[in-house]
Amino acid sequence: MTGKRPIRARAAALAAAAAMLLPLALSAPASADDQPHKGGSDAIVTKATEPEKLPADKIEATDATTQAPGVMAIDCPANTYAFNRTESCSNTKAQIQFLLNGKVRGTAQLDIDTTAELNPRDRRKWNQQVDITLTRPTIPEAYLVDATVSLNCSSCTATTGGSKILFPGQKQTFKMEVSSPGKDLVVDTLRPQAVLTAPRHDTGTLALGPAFRPRCDSTPRITDKRYGGCVYPQFTPTWEISVGDPKVAAVGWHVDWAQRNLKTPWGVRGKGHPLHRTTNQALQNANRRVACRVPRPPNSEGQTCDEYPFAATHEGASKNPDYSCHFLNGDNNSKEGSFRKAYLNSQRVLERDAFWVKVVKPTGVAPPPSLLGPVGCGQD
Repeated sequence: MTGKRPIRARAAALAAAAAMLLPLALSAPASADDQPHKGGSDAIVTKATEPEKLPADKIEATDATTQAPGVMAIDCPANTYAFNRTESCSNTKAQIQFLLNGKVRGTAQLDIDTTAELNPRDRRKWNQQVDITLTRPTIPEAYLVDATVSLNCSSCTATTGGSKILFPGQKQTFKMEVSSPGKDLVVDTLRPQAVLTAPRHDTGTLALGPAFRPRCDSTPRITDKRYGGCVYPQFTPTWEISVGDPKVAAVGWHVDWAQRNLKTPWGVRGKGHPLHRTTNQALQNANRRVACRVPRPPNSEGQTCDEYPFAATHEGASKNPDYSCHFLNGDNNSKEGSFRKAYLNSQRVLERDAFWVKVVKPTGVAPPPSLLGPVGCGQD
């Protein structure tokens, strides 16, 4: 019995709204302009505002491996859109015009929020959501606007968001589940859309926010090739090294020195010189050979040679004379490399993808007395 209550409630709402329309249907037109449209139903015309991209410093870069499920790290204020590596949102408004013989007879406004959460660990399933609230209806037909929401996608497949009546002032939520072929690599263009209907009117269509372009792939060693994953490659993620973490502090202090003293501030966000990942083992080995061809300093037991830019980048020493090398704690060196690889994999940073490097300096953490040279050896 409980399953019938929503149907009865919907029917009651339809009946109430239909009662509001009845006087219009029975009344005689007041003038020639109000005569019924001879070609059939009247028209629904929509016009949406164009949102502005949220500035990069307002967008939080999140680690997909630690982000709490169901919690969005980004939020879009009114008339904006944004995305990080795995999430997107938009907040727009649109106006509906109800036309009679080409003239505006009534209006309503739509408040539209869209969100998407890509799955960097599975290209076969991610979630898109659209929230629509109708406000300011000026004619009875506006109280019976029905929206059918779907996803316009160049190569993916998606479930529909279904159809719902946009009762004024009541937010209606449409959820869609998306899957990408993503074998090898696919860049999609996605945009949610709605088909709007109202009594005695032709259908209208509306794009619900801007288009986004996720990339899905099944690259081996990033994740299991069977599952792959998806990200927004237009967003450049940031690898953070905290000098307050004893597991990686030595590497953090070296990177900090290199970013401040090399000719180019490699990897510093906002300075225009990101690093670009390489998984090519031959290139990584060549970078290490060039960077670490200096004699081992005395009293360096337990130390290993660390290089910046990292050997696993296209900015490494075999391609770039502007580098630094430094002998430091071997455990720190190894763990930072493992942590960085796991992070870049979680963000699906593929061959030649860009990333930033940020050294986090907690308050009260003092630098070591000296760096065990030769520091800055690439410029010697």
